[in-house]
Amino acid sequence: MAGPPGSGPGSTTGDDLEGEAARWRVDEAVAARRRRWWLARQAEQEATLVGVLADLVDTGTPVALSVAGGRRHLGRLWAVGPTVVGLRTAQGIDVVVVLGAVSAVAPAPRGSGRAPSPPVGDRPRPRAAGDGLVAVLGPVAGDRRLVATVDVDGGRTEGELAWVGTDVALLDCPTGPVYVALDLLAEVAVLDR
Repeated sequence: MAGPPGSGPGSTTGDDLEGEAARWRVDEAVAARRRRWWLARQAEQEATLVGVLADLVDTGTPVALSVAGGRRHLGRLWAVGPTVVGLRTAQGIDVVVVLGAVSAVAPAPRGSGRAPSPPVGDRPRPRAAGDGLVAVLGPVAGDRRLVATVDVDGGRTEGELAWVGTDVALLDCPTGPVYVALDLLAEVAVLDR
């Protein structure tokens, strides 16, 4: 005797359709998780220090910026370029650090004590035009601001910034003029506003 119509081989019931739809939703969810995982891994592999710093500038997250020679600055990043990064300390001092001297950057925990979600840093590098110590310090030189320079070996020079050339800056120090080689600097802090 034949069964009811639609119950023979190759036919599906309502329960079968619901089960098939549930399996399809699970398969889609698994595929979506795999895509997200893959995109996250791809972003991590394309990450750059400049990209991470740019993400931190955008979020305004306080950071601890470690610089070669053991120096450490706490504050908020305000600018990043292909060769330098700017940080404002809690005391209001602007520090410009050469990227080649940055050894680590650590985002500060948020108010809950939990670390913020880490920046990905997979942005393209900014263009070099208008970047670097010359571009940053040039406008400051006209104001004869008090600055402190720290070279890659940790040597510190403090004085009024008189002028900035192609690869040298003149500081008027209490002991007399000092010509500072910009290519050997790790950081410059503007001590007065």
